[in-house]
Amino acid sequence: MARDEEQRLDVSSVPEDATAHKVALNYVFNPETGEFFPESRDLFSAAPQVHRENVTAVDTEDPVRTDRIDCKGFKRCRFDVDVTGVDITSLKVTLLRWNSLAQKWFSSGTSVDLNDAEGFGASGGSITLMEDEAFGTPLFLKVSEFVGTSFALNAWNILC
Repeated sequence: MARDEEQRLDVSSVPEDATAHKVALNYVFNPETGEFFPESRDLFSAAPQVHRENVTAVDTEDPVRTDRIDCKGFKRCRFDVDVTGVDITSLKVTLLRWNSLAQKWFSSGTSVDLNDAEGFGASGGSITLMEDEAFGTPLFLKVSEFVGTSFALNAWNILC
């Protein structure tokens, strides 16, 4: 297919409660006119889903595969996090990706100390933590480090 021809997104795996969005993803060069034009596709975002609920300790092991976020059919995943706690000095989370060939989790290279986020303090906060590429692969938000007295973390994911 030529770069300037319209492409269709396969929506057979999009959940019924998904919301359609029309967005310009990038610009495509049309060699016949010598101009760039925005390439637009229909994308979908799913309703927010609970990912982690009332987590009060560091994850000492990788999760079982069934605890993951199923990203099949989605390009990106956003995480909203709500934390309450006492004297939180450091609370780090790491995004894990499931490798189906190796049959294990790998760090995505994305690790965030919540204390560095605006609106987060020693007693916690509610923040949009990150948005990362999903590539259709299963994801998991792992609590990788905690320094402080106590915390309780809840996390939601929004696939788009």
